[in-house]
Amino acid sequence: KFKKFMSGSGKVTKDNVVEKYRIYLKRKIGMVKKKVVVECFGTVGVKALPMLKDIGLDIVSLHDKPDGKFFGFDRPEPKGKNLNMLKKAVKKNNADFGFAFDGDADRAVFVDDKGRELDGSTMSVVFIRHILKKKRGKIILTYDCASEIQKIVEDLGGRMVWSRVGHGYIERRAIYERALFAGEQSSHFYFNEFYPFSDGILSAMYLAKILSESGEKLSKMVDRTKLRPVEKLYINVSTDDNKNRIVKALKKKYRNSETMMDGIKIKVGSDEWVIIRASQTNPEVNLIVEAKTKARLKELVEKYSKAIRKEI
Repeated sequence: KFKKFMSGSGKVTKDNVVEKYRIYLKRKIGMVKKKVVVECFGTVGVKALPMLKDIGLDIVSLHDKPDGKFFGFDRPEPKGKNLNMLKKAVKKNNADFGFAFDGDADRAVFVDDKGRELDGSTMSVVFIRHILKKKRGKIILTYDCASEIQKIVEDLGGRMVWSRVGHGYIERRAIYERALFAGEQSSHFYFNEFYPFSDGILSAMYLAKILSESGEKLSKMVDRTKLRPVEKLYINVSTDDNKNRIVKALKKKYRNSETMMDGIKIKVGSDEWVIIRASQTNPEVNLIVEAKTKARLKELVEKYSKAIRKEI
C-alpha cells in the first residue's frame, strides 16, 4: 500500500547548471590550442562540443547528433570495433589526439596521434606524471590496472593505493584518501583538484592542457611508458545470474586464487596475473590479464577465456 507523503512548503528555483559547469571548466583549464577528434556516438555531442570549442580546441566530430539507434553501433560503448572510425579520423586529420565518450560521458577512451588506442593504465600514467610533478600525494588505481604503475608513482614521490573495481567504490576511496588522482582500466579518471568523480569532458580538456604545457606529442609520452601488456575482455553471459554462477564455479576450480569481493585473482608465476570478475553494470564476466609479453598475453587470454566459455 502507498503511504501518505509528508506535507510542507518550499520553492522551486531555476538554475542553469550546464552554464555554470562550462564557466568553471574554462576558468580552471584556460585556453588550449590543440586539434582533436571526438567520437560522440550520438549522445553527448550537443553539450560537450561547444564546451570543448570554448577553450580553444579545434574539433573534428563524429556522430555528434542524437540518434536513438546510435548510428548502427550496438551501443555507445568506446571499445573494440566501435573505435575504428575514430582511429582513422585521428590519422587522416593529423590530430593531436582523439577520444570517445561512453553513453553518459563520465568516461573518455583516448587514441594517440598515431591512431593507437590507449587503455586506462597507460592514460593514468600520463596524468599521474603531470600531477605528481606539481604536488606529492596519494594516487588510487583499481586492481585491474598495470601493477608496474606502483613503481612509477613511488619514484615520483607519490603513494600508491589500490581499490576495488567500480567507479562507485573508487570515488568513495578517492574522497576518503584525499587522493590527487584516481583511475580505472575502463578509463574512468578522477581529478580531485576539480571534483572527486569521473568526467570524460574534463579528462579530454585536462589532456589537452598537459600536451599544451609540455609541447610534447602524446605518442612520445606513451612510448616512454613501458608497461607490461594488459588486456581486458568483456564476455557476455546473457543474464546477471549467469555471471555470478560462473565466477562462483571458477572460484572452486582455481582454489589457489586470491578471493576478491566480486571475483578472483590468479597469480601466474611471480609477475603475471589473471582476474576473473562479475561486471558491476552488465551481464558480463570480465577477464583481465597482465603478462610479460604480448605473445604470453595472447596465450593466457586464450586459456582463461576458454575456461570462462566452458562454464557458459
